[in-house]
Amino acid sequence: MALCVVEVPNGLSGTLLQVSTADPCDGYLLVEAKQLDNQITQPEVFALFSAIAGLYAIAFVIKLVRRQIGF
Repeated sequence: MALCVVEVPNGLSGTLLQVSTADPCDGYLLVEAKQLDNQITQPEVFALFSAIAGLYAIAFVIKLVRRQIGF
């Protein structure tokens, strides 16, 4: 499934934009089905935990340095 926008003629005011779910897309593609899956993969989880651990380590080092120089 894909979400598309299709131009539809509309009498006096020119054209209207209408959402379509035709497969294959018959207009301007907005979202593909694979983008609608809300699944987080193992590498993304690992990267997230690594970033959190890195930020915690940086905060710890900064706090330690501040204590050593007397702030």
